[in-house]
Amino acid sequence: MMVDAKQLQVLVRWMLMRDAEEVLSIERASFADPWTGEGLAETLRQSDVIGIVAEHDGRMAGYMVYRLECETVRVLNLAVDPACRRRGVGGQMVLNRIERVKSRRRWTAAVREGNLGAQLFFASLGFRATTVVRDYFDGGEDAYDFGCTAIDFGWREKSLGVGLICGQGYEKGGE
Repeated sequence: MMVDAKQLQVLVRWMLMRDAEEVLSIERASFADPWTGEGLAETLRQSDVIGIVAEHDGRMAGYMVYRLECETVRVLNLAVDPACRRRGVGGQMVLNRIERVKSRRRWTAAVREGNLGAQLFFASLGFRATTVVRDYFDGGEDAYDFGCTAIDFGWREKSLGVGLICGQGYEKGGE
């Protein structure tokens, strides 16, 4: 596997309560309508919701919060520290979870219509916009429901490398 020289190698681990301040800092730097501390805590208290963080050199580089729904993993929130963006952090978090949550056959994420960066990110991982959900977000903004299935992932036949997802056979730095 070839790794892009600009790519950060991260450690993906469970989110802990002590991570809340750094998570909220990345949240505020990433979203116009960020979660509050109370909103994050309330979400993470739900039995089907899990949070992970990505660390690089002992510092938080990003986080992801997702919900386990029957055979689906629903990405609720994913953000990367502005200083670490476009360096593979988000992709490594998603790949890490795909490898570890193989029993779920489908992955989905609701992405704001106005968030082109997130749309391109999920598309680069092989997710497809499947539907438009009208008035999904507060303020009436529509969402694109992005999804990818286990058949697309290709993890049954191949081991996942950074940038290899949804059976596209793409590796960062070369094909």
